This record gives sequence, C-alpha cells and structure tokens, in this order.
Amino acid sequence: MKKEIWQNIKKNQLNNKAYLTYLIFLIDIILICASWELSFKTVLFTIISKIFLVLSLVHLYLIMHEASHSAISSNKFINDLIGHICGWIVIMPYLARTHSHLLHHTWTGHPVRDPANKRMIEKFSVMTPKQAQKLEFIWRNWIPAIVLNDRIGLWKSPFNKSMFTSQSKSQTEIIFNYTYLFLYISLLCILYLNNQLIHFINWFLPAFLILAIIEELVNLPHHAETPLLKTQDKALPYWEQGIVTHSCKTIPVWSKFILLNFNLHTAHHFFPNAAWYDLPIIHEKIESTSPDDLTDRKYLNELKWSLINRKRSLLSIMGHYFDKIQTNSGVVSKQNSSF
Repeated sequence: MKKEIWQNIKKNQLNNKAYLTYLIFLIDIILICASWELSFKTVLFTIISKIFLVLSLVHLYLIMHEASHSAISSNKFINDLIGHICGWIVIMPYLARTHSHLLHHTWTGHPVRDPANKRMIEKFSVMTPKQAQKLEFIWRNWIPAIVLNDRIGLWKSPFNKSMFTSQSKSQTEIIFNYTYLFLYISLLCILYLNNQLIHFINWFLPAFLILAIIEELVNLPHHAETPLLKTQDKALPYWEQGIVTHSCKTIPVWSKFILLNFNLHTAHHFFPNAAWYDLPIIHEKIESTSPDDLTDRKYLNELKWSLINRKRSLLSIMGHYFDKIQTNSGVVSKQNSSF
C-alpha cells in the first residue's frame, strides 16, 4: 500500500463502539458461569456447557488481543484489567503477551526480532529426522503443538532478559506471572477442598485444548507462505506489511460473531490499533483504494486452508522454521519455502 493511501485511511475517524466489546466480555463471563452450573446436569446440558465454555474462551482470547492494542478503552486501567482477566482465564500472561505481540506487529516477518518467529525457530530449526517425523504426526493429527509452544514461550519470556529493553518492565511481567500462578494454585486448592477438582479438570481441560486448536486454525493462515525477512532487514512500516500477511475469507456468523473479524488480518496489520468492529470498514476502504494489497479475495477461509494443508508436509508450509534438520553427520535437509 502507498503511504499516502494509508495516511488518508488513518485520518478518517472511525465510529467508537466500545460498548460492543464490553457487552461481549460480560456475556462471556456469564456464559462461563452458566457452563459451570450446567456441567453438573444431564449429558445434554453437559454438551451445551462445553459449547458455552469454548465460545467464551475463544472470545476472551480475542478480547485480550484487543486489550494488547489498547483497543478496548482509552482508560489504561480498564483496558488492562479486562486484558488481565481474559489472560488469566485462557492461561496466557497478558503483559508478556502484549509485549510480544506489539513486537510482532513492529517486526512482522522478521526471523529474530518478531518474538513469535524467534520462539518457533529456536524450538524447531534443528531437528533429527525422527523428531521431524514426530512433528509431522502432530501436524496431521491436529495436535496444537505450535500454539502450546508459543504459550510456554510467553510464560518464560519475562525471565529471558535479552528480550526486554527495560529491566523494570521485565520485573513487572514476572510479578504478574507469579500472581497468575498464585491465583491458579488458590483456585485448585479451593476446588480440591470442595471435592470438585476432578470435575473442574474434566470441564475445563477439553475446552482449553479446543481453544488451542482454534487458535492454531485461525492464526496459521495469516502468515503462512509469505516472505520471511532477512536478519539484517529493517522493520516494515505498517503500510507495507501486506506483503507478509494474509487475510481469510469472511464466513457469515463465524467471522464476525465468533472470530470478531480476526480473519481480516491484513487490515489489522495495516492498522493494528483499530478495534475489531472497525476492521470491516477499513477492509472496504482498502479494497476500494488499494485492492492489490488484499489477498483474502483469492485466499481460502481458515477451515478450508487447514483441511487442505493438513494433508501437506508441515516442512513444506513452514520451511524456514525447519531448515536445519540435522543428524550426527550434519545437515541432511534444507527447506526453501517460508511461513
């Protein structure tokens, strides 16, 4: 996108509909409470309970994403409070996630300075052929190892001081990580003392794993098989990030009410601080002024992308993460495709 077009779109004030985010957040909290109550009833109600819980977890993950961009409220306390509540429920440290995610937007497509890329490359860049086979098994069977690896990386990242420019910021994130853990332990102790720990695990764990699968489902297509920058490259300005970002086609109900327009990922990278309800407006403006910067018109929706690509080798889709598969005698394979 040309800088002038980007600036022109950015200048136009968008409608503030923050009440929509507050409403969804409130409904999700109510649904979680209802899900817990229904989980003690008949099989039918238990199934409904699972649906409520998965829907709420997906929404809270996305609302936390909104909070990481300060897109919920101009009041930092309210914005971060909602972010922390969402992060605690979906087991993702909000401050560490925000720090990592904002770096992702600044350094999208960079192999080192984009923390998500860095975590992936460090984890998977050197594997034996046997490890590569295990990874392919995980990929083909929809086991969300990529998402879980990223989750673990976020919990560990505040302790990795090389990723932080501010020592005080790192300490704050460590404090909040420990606070989250304290609250988790407290909750588990209360459940144990009330003989509900096993029931809670059976209620929450399957829904959390489904959340992880959905996270992988909706995140992977956004940067799959786009160019990977070189280590020495500078950060791309927002108006050029279309070259390293894909969108997915909009599906009625699913895209707007479940994913909160998260599928419009190119528009999000062009304007990362825009709220979810403004992304369709931005998308339309880009489509009318700079249509070549949108790939979603010819790109698949998330489910079709996954159904097609689960049949492919993960190494062929995300080659730059796996381009140094090694044995005792050295490198045996180098993949040239990029994620």
